[in-house]
Amino acid sequence: MPSTRKQTQAMISLLPASLRGRIADVGSGWGTLAIALARHFPECRITGFENSPIPLFVSKLFAKFARTSNLELIRADLLNVSFSDFQGVVCYLHPAGMRKLQTKLQAESPAGTLVICNTFAMAGWTPEKVTKLDDLYHTQIYFYRTSDV
Repeated sequence: MPSTRKQTQAMISLLPASLRGRIADVGSGWGTLAIALARHFPECRITGFENSPIPLFVSKLFAKFARTSNLELIRADLLNVSFSDFQGVVCYLHPAGMRKLQTKLQAESPAGTLVICNTFAMAGWTPEKVTKLDDLYHTQIYFYRTSDV
């Protein structure tokens, strides 16, 4: 399910404008959020990880037209990705994927890594902020820092 424009804007607004370094979009799907991140944070290196070949192929086409030099889209299972070099992680995954990502982030992320989740919260983590959108589903966007969990 692609992130809507409202969801994308809400997720980006939770990241500080001063953010530098690497941002991971886990489950980057059709690339809408990853491309928006690349445009909004030109000083950052954005890496989208998607395991499904068709959405990845389409997202790579969209990225070519977007002409974002700071974006890389990779086919990868999140279990085979190291999150040790990322300052920010955004995701929109189903609950089982969220549990796997949570385990990886707890094991690998440096303290203070920003984690933003669309719709599904990290079980047992206390969000620093929750943004509730005025949309059909009353979507919630969760903001965490790994040092807070």
